[in-house]
Amino acid sequence: MDTFPILTLIIIIPLAGAMVLWIAKLLGSGMESIRWIALITTLIDFLVSLPIFFRFDLTTAQMQFVERHHWIQ
Repeated sequence: MDTFPILTLIIIIPLAGAMVLWIAKLLGSGMESIRWIALITTLIDFLVSLPIFFRFDLTTAQMQFVERHHWIQ
């Protein structure tokens, strides 16, 4: 598999978008700009998740798109 952390990005992008929305709300942005930020965040997350849809292999029962990281040496 690739070393690109696609599953991690799918989780982090909405969290980053929520932080941007929170900052925008603190700065007093209007509802229109908040809606645009939410839409852009959702579209980016959707685009990042598309490779999972197209590269999913229905012929295998093995785990796919697995990310492995050693936390403790």
